[in-house]
Amino acid sequence: MNVTDPHCVFRRSFARLLTNAASCIIVFGGVSSAGEENKHSVDSTARANFTDEIRPLLKKNCVSCHGDVKQAAGLSFIDHGRAMAPADSGVAVIQPGDPDGSLLMQRATAKDDERMPPAEHGPALTKQEVELLRQWIQDGAPWSEHWAYVTPEPQPFPAVNDTNWSQQPLDHFVLARLEAAGMQPSPPADRATWLRRVSLDLIGLPPSRCEIQDFVKDREPGAFERVVERLFPTSVFAGKLHFPGPIAPSCDALRANAAGN
Repeated sequence: MNVTDPHCVFRRSFARLLTNAASCIIVFGGVSSAGEENKHSVDSTARANFTDEIRPLLKKNCVSCHGDVKQAAGLSFIDHGRAMAPADSGVAVIQPGDPDGSLLMQRATAKDDERMPPAEHGPALTKQEVELLRQWIQDGAPWSEHWAYVTPEPQPFPAVNDTNWSQQPLDHFVLARLEAAGMQPSPPADRATWLRRVSLDLIGLPPSRCEIQDFVKDREPGAFERVVERLFPTSVFAGKLHFPGPIAPSCDALRANAAGN
């Protein structure tokens, strides 16, 4: 690993700060395709992904009436226990492994007034959404917790074409996503550009002319680390970390931007 590489230094230093402060965890995961209903057909041999496909489907179409505050007909899709429990009718609407026998599927595909969601609450499920729901129930209706409540576990590195670019573990996942999109990493920034980016990211202010000149001239080992460590203790950085706003975007905004949304 080239310890003076600016990208590596910034990522390592910032990760160390977040770990020590336990202030925020940003998880890079798969991009949800639940909102792209008609772009791809559902593979009948593939298992439906609850987190990326089923949970967003239920949230969009069902939770407003069958959630935590409002539980119409005694039914809630907030968690696994309530979703699988008998409703006011005495029957569970989801029969794992039996989509045709599940009231959820019957109501989702109904053509009359029994259709769910009702017309006054939204449009009927698309053909793709119906097939996703059917596949999920056929698979046994597996349920997973929201990612925020799941303990992170080590993941195997994805295969990449450029085996020389990654300098630390996270790089493998970033590069794999770039290559999957037909993109290549940007070349390393020059020192002045790097310093400006780091300063704006950490304290929301550009570096002074003297700071740029001193950094460009500093060829001693650890120059990049010294910049980051100098900015971390400042009151401006502390304010950005404590009061995320227009200058410091929220974790959700960072995650959405990383996912390409």
